[in-house]
Amino acid sequence: MFSTDPSPALSLSQPPRAELGVVVLAAGRASRLGSLKPLVPVRGEALVARLIRQLQALSSEIVVVTGHRADEVEAGLGDCACHVRFVRNPRTTGLAGSCAVGVSGWSPESTPSALLVVLGDNVTESALFERVLGVGGELVLGCSDSPLDDEAMKLRANAAGRPERLGKSLGPPVVGEFVGVFLARGRGLDRLHEVLELHGPEGDLCDGPLNSLLADPDLDVRLADCRGIPWIEIDFPEDVSRMSVMRWSPYA
Repeated sequence: MFSTDPSPALSLSQPPRAELGVVVLAAGRASRLGSLKPLVPVRGEALVARLIRQLQALSSEIVVVTGHRADEVEAGLGDCACHVRFVRNPRTTGLAGSCAVGVSGWSPESTPSALLVVLGDNVTESALFERVLGVGGELVLGCSDSPLDDEAMKLRANAAGRPERLGKSLGPPVVGEFVGVFLARGRGLDRLHEVLELHGPEGDLCDGPLNSLLADPDLDVRLADCRGIPWIEIDFPEDVSRMSVMRWSPYA
């Protein structure tokens, strides 16, 4: 069951634009897809270009982490590339390493007070990012009720609705599927830096650093209920086919 946050969507808990940074993780090899995932066509634009366009409405501070065939990815983003900063992860396996590179994309003096981290294989609508930003707390994880197959990153919460664990192999009860979008602010951002350094550049972001944060009983961790907002993760060729028949808002 999803918890109910006392703050309404887009309330005062949402960071002002000048205080929000965005990190898009787009460095992976996409071996299961068989093509360059960041450049998969989505309604007439490249997947990551679409993400950048959506996120520009929320922040002017966007860092995109590239790695595998980085030159092609960056060149393929067209005009969108003018509005972001690219940082490269020399290791093209392990989301934890890409996240560490991305959140370190600012100098200590210019680091935003909150960071929105977005996996670069998400196809969704702008409302999902706004939903996550509208929830209070030090760490906010977006969660949907998408069909929970073996590839789904499932999320378990306690009786009070606080997220407790992420994992593909989790059995019931689970509250839904993690949508690959999370917000870290204040102490949550400080702890994110700490656990990324502790876990190192290899390994999975969810099973490692994020689960370490969820295990911290003193951290204010909350769910953002993203049910009802179209969302799909592009991992396999059949996901591209599924995406093409989904119903999308013309303003997304």
